[in-house]
Amino acid sequence: MGKVTPFNSIRQLVYHTNTGCSEAVRIDPIDRHTGTGHKVECLCCARLNRTKQKRKTRKALEV
Repeated sequence: MGKVTPFNSIRQLVYHTNTGCSEAVRIDPIDRHTGTGHKVECLCCARLNRTKQKRKTRKALEV
């Protein structure tokens, strides 16, 4: 699970960028639309993406 192209739902006020987000997995496929929809990024997605980026940076420094 990881970062993906932004998508949103007409039923939510945020867009999603991570397949590991607990809110993103609840979106019915019929309600899922590509793009941000001029909404703000989901906080859960943002946190998951930051965590993954920190791991990549830390791993690169260890090499």
